[in-house]
Amino acid sequence: MPMIYGLVPVKKLAKVKNRMDGFLSLPERQALSLAMLEDVLTVLSTSRVLDRVAMVTADPQASDLAGEKGAEVIAESEGIDSESQAVDYGASVLSQRGVESILVIPLDVPLVTSTDIEKLVAERSMAPSVVMAPSNDGGTNALLKTPPDVIPSRFGYDSLRLHQQEAEKRGVQYKVLTLPSLVLDIDSPEDLICFASQSTSTHTHKAIIEMGLMERLRQKG
Repeated sequence: MPMIYGLVPVKKLAKVKNRMDGFLSLPERQALSLAMLEDVLTVLSTSRVLDRVAMVTADPQASDLAGEKGAEVIAESEGIDSESQAVDYGASVLSQRGVESILVIPLDVPLVTSTDIEKLVAERSMAPSVVMAPSNDGGTNALLKTPPDVIPSRFGYDSLRLHQQEAEKRGVQYKVLTLPSLVLDIDSPEDLICFASQSTSTHTHKAIIEMGLMERLRQKG
């Protein structure tokens, strides 16, 4: 039985990155999201410290990409309308199979590295525990839960503090590990400008160039 799963929640791509509405068209937002997802899945699927990778989604394009990367698709159940609910649903499914830990990584952190994954897993405790990697705005860009349902997920505004509160409320030990590659999540035009200012070999950077966004980003920046 696999011990540690990587888990990526992906909402329907028709609803992604609404904070970029007005700056990017819907097709551009979808293409950007798929490129970021490919970067994240590539790192997770080749990690030496994860036994398997799963995605919680109802989106067919995301499901196809998961299949290409060897990731399992957990079909999102009816009534799920948030990232936290999707994560907790996936956690419930995997917990029922006897999976010991899940490492939740959102799709919008294309700079994540294999070293990041190894560092997070190295901090894992077999006792009920949580390891978190913060974003630069108080969010949570990685969440390692042992067991998978040890605390409810609280993704969104101020999620790092909320995850800490959930752990404290339940007497669960937790660690916060700041990783430079994981502090940036791409939610807004400003985040995209910050990302594009770095020259990387990611699918995301390639997609930005192929869509002709560099000049638009320079003008806005």
